[in-house]
Amino acid sequence: MQNKIKKNALVVLMLAVLSLMAVKIFISLQNSPLLPSTTQAQVSQEALPQYEVSKAPKATPRPQVAAQPTPLPQKNSPTAEPFEEPDEEEADTPKEFVLCEHIVSGETLYEFTGQIRLINKGSQTVSGWSVNWEYEDDSTILEATDVALAGNNPYTGEYLSWNADIEPGKTVTFSFTGLKGGDTAPLRVRVSGSICI
Repeated sequence: MQNKIKKNALVVLMLAVLSLMAVKIFISLQNSPLLPSTTQAQVSQEALPQYEVSKAPKATPRPQVAAQPTPLPQKNSPTAEPFEEPDEEEADTPKEFVLCEHIVSGETLYEFTGQIRLINKGSQTVSGWSVNWEYEDDSTILEATDVALAGNNPYTGEYLSWNADIEPGKTVTFSFTGLKGGDTAPLRVRVSGSICI
């Protein structure tokens, strides 16, 4: 009987010890830092710095410019020159056709005589004339008649007041005497001038 009571007392004691240990374990779990309370979590979140995320600005669309074609350089096109009609006076004025000749009419041992003959072959009167000639053999003119003579090889003969005009088909002649530059009188002497053909 006494052994039974001792066993029961021992069981009750063990249960009491186990209960006490369970209470201690429970209390220690309540005070453990591994499980922070809601208040501490909120405080820690409030203590953290808050950063605002700024939104990137929207890209402004660029205005579109229509591409214009570059004009090609134009080639220099030939410009038509205005047609100028000839003056009526120039069109109506015929050219002067005067046959100009140098003629040897005689000679002596040292001298010769000659003429310049102007024959109007045109259809209009020639008013005013001037002719030129030159001797290749260095012949020299000593005197001349019916002409205004100038120069010294080459020579120039111009009209006088009374023989300035040469009518169509008419002839004007002036004479001279010269000193020969060689054994013979000068031949094939060319006479030139603005009226000569």
